[in-house]
Amino acid sequence: MSNKEESQLQIRELGFMDIFPMSKIVGKLKLKLKFEQGLSQEEVGYELAYRVFSNIHLAEKEVISFVSSLLGITVQEVKKLGLKEFVSVITQLVSKDEFQPFLKQAMK
Repeated sequence: MSNKEESQLQIRELGFMDIFPMSKIVGKLKLKLKFEQGLSQEEVGYELAYRVFSNIHLAEKEVISFVSSLLGITVQEVKKLGLKEFVSVITQLVSKDEFQPFLKQAMK
């Protein structure tokens, strides 16, 4: 994917129906998180990233399908994304205001 195409990768707005695939992914990733008191936000972010990437293989199909839906591209096109593009999509997702309440609830 060219730099121009990469910079145009924008995820759509999240909606009610996104709860279902996100819930399935979180469940498969086993993301019950409890962090030590006093960790910085950066340390929590690294710990979360480690836990996600340690188990992402458990939800491979669901993650690929969800990213496809977020970007409005085919599963085959998602599979061709570079790591930098994938990280951009995930960064956009976790930055969405509507994602934060879901994530907090899902990790309890």
